[in-house]
Amino acid sequence: MARIEVHGPFAAGTEAVMVLPNSTALPFTFAWVEPGKGFEDVTEVPDAGVVVRARHELAPIAGGTQITYRCEAHGPADAAAEVGAAVSSDFQEVIAALGARAERLGG
Repeated sequence: MARIEVHGPFAAGTEAVMVLPNSTALPFTFAWVEPGKGFEDVTEVPDAGVVVRARHELAPIAGGTQITYRCEAHGPADAAAEVGAAVSSDFQEVIAALGARAERLGG
């Protein structure tokens, strides 16, 4: 992911755009936002007929914070599998970035 453009407050219902390194822009909507706990975004991939729900959750644990990142791709089986694999291919980097941000914020 190259960048995210959020068009409003960090709150449920706010629309945003993910811009990929190849300049592809994917609009999405925050479906759930709870400060200090996490958020869920919903992205439609119209060309594939797939809807992706990605949930990022934070939970305090002894000595730190547990990060859970979950992705669901709904749509035609082959397309959902392909989109799901593409979305989840960078899970390790996403978790590392989320962890670094949480540490900077004092989490």
